Amino acid sequence: MTSAGGPPTDAEAGAFPADQWLEVGRSRRDLHTEDRVLVNVGVQVFGVFDGVGSGGHGAQAARLALDAVEAAAARHPVPPTTVRQAQRLLAQALAEADEAIAEMNRQHVGERSDATTAAIALIFRPVRLAHPGYVAVLATLGDSRVQLLRDGHLHTLTLDHSAIGDPDPASAKDRQDRLDEAQSWDDLLTPLDKAAFTQRHLICCALDGTGHDDARFYALRLVAGDRLLIDSDGVHDNLRGNELAALAASASSPQQAADSVADAAWERSNQDPQSEPRAKPDDVSIVVIDVNAG
Repeated sequence: MTSAGGPPTDAEAGAFPADQWLEVGRSRRDLHTEDRVLVNVGVQVFGVFDGVGSGGHGAQAARLALDAVEAAAARHPVPPTTVRQAQRLLAQALAEADEAIAEMNRQHVGERSDATTAAIALIFRPVRLAHPGYVAVLATLGDSRVQLLRDGHLHTLTLDHSAIGDPDPASAKDRQDRLDEAQSWDDLLTPLDKAAFTQRHLICCALDGTGHDDARFYALRLVAGDRLLIDSDGVHDNLRGNELAALAASASSPQQAADSVADAAWERSNQDPQSEPRAKPDDVSIVVIDVNAG
C-alpha cells in the first residue's frame, strides 16, 4: 500500500453522521456517455469510472463496476476499523466488478472486449488517535485519479497506469507531474516525455474481466479544510495542474468547484488541438469532497 500523509494503518474507526463532516459536489459532461459517478455519503464511498474499449459497451462496464463497489461498501453497515480492512474491502469490490465485466464480455462473443477505469475513495474517521482526523483509502485502475487540495496546493495522490510505463514509481510520478504542467509537448525536454504527452490517453490496465491485480492502493490522513477531487482523464488531460488547482481553490463549495472544473475542462475539450494542444474530446466527470471539522 502506498501511503501519503502518514495514515494510521491500524486505527480503529467509528461511524459519524456524514453530513457533519462531509460536503460533496459532482459534475459530469457527456461526449461518449461512458463515465459513471459514484457518490454514496451513507457508506462514505465515492468514485469515478470511465468506460473504455471499442466493443460499444464501455458505459455498461462502468456501471457494473460502480454497482459492484457500492454494493460491497453497503454490505458493511459501519466503516472498516483499520486501513487494511478498507483495502481488503476495496480489493473485494474490484474483484466483483471485474467478474461482472468478464460476464458482460462473455455475453458479447465475437465482439471486442470492453473495460473501465476506476478511481475510488473510501473514507472513515478513526477514534482512537491522539489527534483524530479522517482517513481516505484509495484504489485506482487506469487513468482516473484522486487529487488533494490542501492549503491551496494541489497534490495528485495517484499514479496513472500509463501505456508508457516506468519500472520506478517515483520516476513515473515525476513524469506524470511534468506532463500535467505542460501546455504542449514543446514544453517537455525528453523524447519519452514528448511521446507520453501525445499518448497520455492510452492506458495499460483497466477493469476488463481478466483480473484486477494491477490495482494501486493508497491511504492518507485527511484534515479539516481538505478538498478531495476524484476525476476522469477528461478533466486532467484537458486542464493543466495549475489550472485545475486554481479552479478548485477559488470555489466556495464543493458543488461550485465541481461545476467550475467540469465547465473549464469541457470548454477546453471542444477547442481545436492545433491551437490548444491539450484539447482532447472526452467525457468529463468529477467528484469534489470537502472535509469539515465535524
